[in-house]
Amino acid sequence: MTRCSVIGSACGRILRQPVGTWLLACMMSLGVTTAAAQQSWRMRLPGPRHAAALVGPDDAARRTAARALRREGAGPEARAALLEALASEGTPSVRAVIATTLAWHGDPATDEALLRAFENAQRADSRALAEALGALATPESVAGLVGALSREDLAPAAVRGLRRAGPAAVAALEMRLAEAPSVRVLQLLGELGDASSVPLLASASALPTAALRIAALGALADLGDSRGADAVRARLSDADARVQQAAFEALRALGDARDAPRLEARLDDPSVTQAEQRTLVQTLLRLDPERGAARVQAWVTGTDGVRVRAASELALDEPSTPLLAVLYGLLEEGTLGAEAAGALAEIAGGQGVGVLLEVAEKGQGAAREAERGLAVAIRAWGDALGRSTVARARDLLRRRHVAATALATRARLRRLRALAGDRALEASLTGELRADDVDLRAAAAHDLMLLGAPRRRAAIREALRKERDPETRRRLADALLAAGGRAPTREVLRLLSVEALAAEGAELAARARLATGAEARAIAGALRRLLIAPSPRLRSVAARALSLRGDLRAVSTLFARLDDEAEKPEVRLACARALAALPLDAEARLASGRRSRVEALGPVRDALRSAAAGVLQPWPSGREVLRFRIERRAPARGLLVDVGTPDGRWRRLRALPSGEVFLPNLPAGLAEVRVGVGQAD
Repeated sequence: MTRCSVIGSACGRILRQPVGTWLLACMMSLGVTTAAAQQSWRMRLPGPRHAAALVGPDDAARRTAARALRREGAGPEARAALLEALASEGTPSVRAVIATTLAWHGDPATDEALLRAFENAQRADSRALAEALGALATPESVAGLVGALSREDLAPAAVRGLRRAGPAAVAALEMRLAEAPSVRVLQLLGELGDASSVPLLASASALPTAALRIAALGALADLGDSRGADAVRARLSDADARVQQAAFEALRALGDARDAPRLEARLDDPSVTQAEQRTLVQTLLRLDPERGAARVQAWVTGTDGVRVRAASELALDEPSTPLLAVLYGLLEEGTLGAEAAGALAEIAGGQGVGVLLEVAEKGQGAAREAERGLAVAIRAWGDALGRSTVARARDLLRRRHVAATALATRARLRRLRALAGDRALEASLTGELRADDVDLRAAAAHDLMLLGAPRRRAAIREALRKERDPETRRRLADALLAAGGRAPTREVLRLLSVEALAAEGAELAARARLATGAEARAIAGALRRLLIAPSPRLRSVAARALSLRGDLRAVSTLFARLDDEAEKPEVRLACARALAALPLDAEARLASGRRSRVEALGPVRDALRSAAAGVLQPWPSGREVLRFRIERRAPARGLLVDVGTPDGRWRRLRALPSGEVFLPNLPAGLAEVRVGVGQAD
């Protein structure tokens, strides 16, 4: 009782003082000395506790403490403890974590200590130290990294650090190039992409050493600035054949049609290897498509097997109107028919549709490949084509569909009709949503997704409400999204509550206009819980959905996912993109900047830098069609395909029995495809 009354008495006199003062006063009233009280309480605070752990005997504990001091030790005392530990630490892996934490804080005053550590670094910690110096990007840290380029043991790490420094390293690299030219410096100047380096690189393209001239030409090509074109042309007649080849390769980025005669003259030189000839023809196709196509035509109709293969690959890689005849021949010949049909569908403005129609109408040989290419081309270029051409293509696919007797063929042709936007399918597809056969319902829902049927929103929504089969519900959710429809909040919550359907539920939650209040809060909570789900796929889609909903309460969880160094790259990218698409406050922008300084993945780092700058980066969209075919010995029925798309979504699709998969309305970019076999999730 005495002790309690004393505490009450002491605290009663200072209730208006800060909490720290209140605690200290209470301890003083109990007879605890001021120094002891301060030390005792201070060691309970996260920052001082982790700082003290930096000098412990266990390597793992020191690494954990150094990592923890990022968020829990932002003050000068923590940085002082880190610098002291960096100087005395003998384990490279611990030094690496300390360096990364110092980069996180971004205090320019730490560059001197980091430089000392870097100069004495081992392979195990040199990279982290160099990247920390690059993240600081002070004149002193950049100069130290540039100086380390001459040391073979540190040069690879120094290159990474200078890449991290970015444009801040250009001036020091240019100075180094003027004093002591090297291939590494030239390559870095090209990679950093600062056009101010063009005059210096143009001068370097005339240096006495062939390796330096080649590196300078490559750097000019990387920059892609037309002011470097004359320097490249000057090296086309270089005394060293390797430099000449590098100059011709650089013309792909910097030349124009005026360079075509020299390219053709080079092609006729018997000393040029076949590999070099291929590069020259590729360049010619870029600069003068008509002349390049003539060369490809000559090669593909010749007797040299190597040239025939090279010409075929060039036509498929660089599809254009001048190459229509070559692609037509490849489609008809059949060996590369599927690839040729895809290339014809890609030609800008739908210029390949005429060839695809002609081959498809023959109904034999490569007709199947032509039908697929035709559907893709109509989907991609329908707005640029005349109505009669589009109607002719859709009518062809419709007639083939009606005439087909094999179930697999009918399914494939109906899917192509849906991809080509044939509205005549809407009624029959909507009717099949009520079929007793679950496979029919699932296929109809999938084709409605491809078609995009805004006039059938109500029917799709009703089918989604009644459906119990998980895969069909997933496809119906996709169909509703493609139709631009809204899902009832209750249905969104149902989807989010089932792990196998949560990805589609998240997409609906992101896009649908939802009511405010308790239901909306429940959806936001479900999405935030998905951010810590076991599946990386679900964590990715949750980050995207929360961002599209503008949910700022998710920011702390997004950062927590980024702070987990074991997190999957796709999740890290989704979280960083989510932050870049949200209107962050000053504190969150500061945290994004800190995180970007220690991020190893370039795309993630770029997104975090955008978030730190407060420049909103909306999620990408587009009208590209992803199509591919999976070949198996057995029929592809039951083949599930997970597709991570360039807009940050994950879609689960089931391949046709033929192994074909189509996914429309995507932005340009790379998709990640994962294949599994099974009848259900």
